[in-house]
Amino acid sequence: MTRDKPLSAAKLPFAKLEDARRYPGYVVMLGCTICTYAKGYMVEKIILRLGETGAGGFQTPVADVAKMVKRVCPNCKGRDWITQFAYPAQLLERDLKRMKVRDGR
Repeated sequence: MTRDKPLSAAKLPFAKLEDARRYPGYVVMLGCTICTYAKGYMVEKIILRLGETGAGGFQTPVADVAKMVKRVCPNCKGRDWITQFAYPAQLLERDLKRMKVRDGR
């Protein structure tokens, strides 16, 4: 089984959080542009948090999530963040199959 075709590089800057529905296993990768620290976050948790704070929701562009991060980087104490979709490194093909079945695809 093959993965869904990922978002093309041309569409990636315009991707919204809701686009993660089509790609089971996607996470939002938050990365520091200064020291290359990175951490993945579940899309659902980000959408819920944005809704709680009134800062956005499922229509929020992924790139805009970085502008809303108030924390400092744990490595370099910088605040220059970038966000994008990514598959977790430990995600296996069988995990993708299981998630697609669970989601009814």
